[in-house]
Amino acid sequence: MIGRKDRGKSLIWILFHSLFSLFLYRFHILPGYFEFLNESIMIGSIAAISAIYGPSIGFISSLISTLLIVFIPTIYTSNLVNLISTIWCIFMRQIVVAGFTGIIVDTPERIGRTPCWTFISHLLATIFISLPFIANLEYFLGTTIPRHAPIFASSSLLSIIFLTIYSITPKIRTKK
Repeated sequence: MIGRKDRGKSLIWILFHSLFSLFLYRFHILPGYFEFLNESIMIGSIAAISAIYGPSIGFISSLISTLLIVFIPTIYTSNLVNLISTIWCIFMRQIVVAGFTGIIVDTPERIGRTPCWTFISHLLATIFISLPFIANLEYFLGTTIPRHAPIFASSSLLSIIFLTIYSITPKIRTKK
């Protein structure tokens, strides 16, 4: 049953999301035309964690995954400017998606709400992150947003898959 879960059992999924994000950003599993799926998988995963466990768990998993990506040596962190832009792009996008999806989707058992708010929050995150760099509004609306449309659509559809995966609560056995 998909629904809000106890936050105490979310540690396994936080670690899974963090290691999965490190694996995606470090090894570039899907290069070339499928590069957009790397970001879509990350956004879908963080939206599902936030929908099931709430925005605070989404924030924690975003923070841990971003720190893993940034501080384990990759091509992104070759200098300070790349480090700051990596933190800005990855962390802020995940935080906006985690915040909106975690707060608005209070009933994840209604399956349609999570992909809808994942799509909207990812669109808002892209606009929010791009605000300092927008020089030409027509170019931004005519080129940047349509170029990111496959990422928006695939992340919202992937959030359903991750919602199903993260709703499985592992049973923790205790000794009597």
